[in-house]
Amino acid sequence: MASTMLLLKLQSLEVDRRIKEHEAILNSLVQKLPKGSPRKETTQKRSGTSTSIPPLTSGPLSAGSVGWTKDITTFTRLWEEYSVGYNGNPSIQSLYASVPRWVPNEKRSFHYNRMRAIKLINNCARAHRISKENAAARLDIRRQKLNMSVAKAGKYPDKFAPYNKP
Repeated sequence: MASTMLLLKLQSLEVDRRIKEHEAILNSLVQKLPKGSPRKETTQKRSGTSTSIPPLTSGPLSAGSVGWTKDITTFTRLWEEYSVGYNGNPSIQSLYASVPRWVPNEKRSFHYNRMRAIKLINNCARAHRISKENAAARLDIRRQKLNMSVAKAGKYPDKFAPYNKP
């Protein structure tokens, strides 16, 4: 039991270290983005004031160059991609924090499907009071029993309902 707890703590420290590395990489890439853009989009805030947001169309963090990886087949890898990053790309969480509107329109359905799978992981972790990594592993077991892909699991989250309740 103590060795398991120690192993989980070491894994947590490794994840924290990797998050910091990816945040540093992301920050350096964001600094390399062009400062001015000829075309700016405007979004309305609730207060009625507007803010200029440059569209994400070019540079190292262009909408087509980062994002979800299509070759991910497990919840564990999906959670890794979302929280830490995968294959040298920044994490999806850090993209949300740093780059507004990073999901291109043609990939929105794929993105929302993946986010439903991430929501399954979060719900399972909360319901069972376990880490999100353990929740992902638990959902992988269920996914294998159902003979489902991660993509299909995102489309049919109700199949995982028993795993999202204590």
